[in-house]
Amino acid sequence: MLHISSPWFADTLAQHLGVDAGKYDAYLDLRYEKDMAAMRQLAATADVFASTYRPAVNERFGLLPEQLAAASERGIVYMSASAYGHSGPWQDRPGFDQNAQVASGFAMAEGQGGPPKFSPVFYLADLITGYFAAAGVMAALHRRAVEGGSYQVKLSLARSAMWVQELGLLDAAAQAEVPETDSYPAETVSIDTAYGTVTSLAPPLTFTNLTLPATDRLVPYGADPPSWPSETS
Repeated sequence: MLHISSPWFADTLAQHLGVDAGKYDAYLDLRYEKDMAAMRQLAATADVFASTYRPAVNERFGLLPEQLAAASERGIVYMSASAYGHSGPWQDRPGFDQNAQVASGFAMAEGQGGPPKFSPVFYLADLITGYFAAAGVMAALHRRAVEGGSYQVKLSLARSAMWVQELGLLDAAAQAEVPETDSYPAETVSIDTAYGTVTSLAPPLTFTNLTLPATDRLVPYGADPPSWPSETS
């Protein structure tokens, strides 16, 4: 997996350490034609293109799904996630996890008649949207393998928060006997990185006939060239 970001708008270190293990990380500044050409070439040869830009930003840089599908060599799966969805008056508004919790009514419901509250784990829509994205991309890749063509997987943080609400609230009184802290020791994995030893939770699942991708590297943003790992190994 190749993560492309701007040298001017990097995520925080905490975000980087939490979600970028196993990725190659390169910088491209899409305001410059040379970098934009490199992005187009990467997209033309990609199986999956993931964007969390708003639709207007993708349009500005020529990275709309139909544009990448037309240039793809073998069909592409385009995963797009935004704060408030792909249509409607808020489609081009920026937003984060907590914005989605508020806009969807989740924070109001969590407050149960008092002041609005965020999810007890603070982050809610970010991770759930990521899980939905992975499932949607795998389904689309399977369909491409069988039928050919290109596919778009659409997600939004607000819709993910709404899905959680549809599951219903837990009865707080029924949780009185739940321990305040975990009693079972967590299974973790550690890797040596440029930042020192980074420890995270181990994958919750293993598969008999499927090897999960290695996540034994974690490099600073921009440490790799903007090309596919097989070309840089």
